[in-house]
Amino acid sequence: MKKHYKLIPVLIALCCVCVLFVLTRAVSFKRQTGFVDLPYEEWQNQDLSNHFLVISRDDCAHCGTFFDGMNSIIRDNRGLVIYYLDVNQMTDAQKEAIETKYDAQYVPTLLYISKEGKAIKFKESNNYGAMKENDYALLKKFINKHDQ
Repeated sequence: MKKHYKLIPVLIALCCVCVLFVLTRAVSFKRQTGFVDLPYEEWQNQDLSNHFLVISRDDCAHCGTFFDGMNSIIRDNRGLVIYYLDVNQMTDAQKEAIETKYDAQYVPTLLYISKEGKAIKFKESNNYGAMKENDYALLKKFINKHDQ
């Protein structure tokens, strides 16, 4: 009978560990990662400092390799959030405002918005449609440099 009493503290400790594990997993699943759609109206009011922003459009034929590279980086950096502005969802005036603010003449345009609000553009590759292995390395380096 006394042997069973010795197991009670072990079972309680094991239950506590299981509860903590479940709670921490639930919190981590609620954390948003990857691409987050950002409509123009929300962009106007969103504080993007210390975040990444991609300006693109959902029907961009040559953007596939760029987004393949980005998805690979997101898988490696699970906490990475990249806001996504789709220019197809904007009026001409809204597109012009985005282009003027960020000098975004082409899609996709990847930017890092610094804590001070300065937009730093990823421009190591001029041809996203034909990204090479070196371009992926530069893209990853850009993300890792600013993702802190």
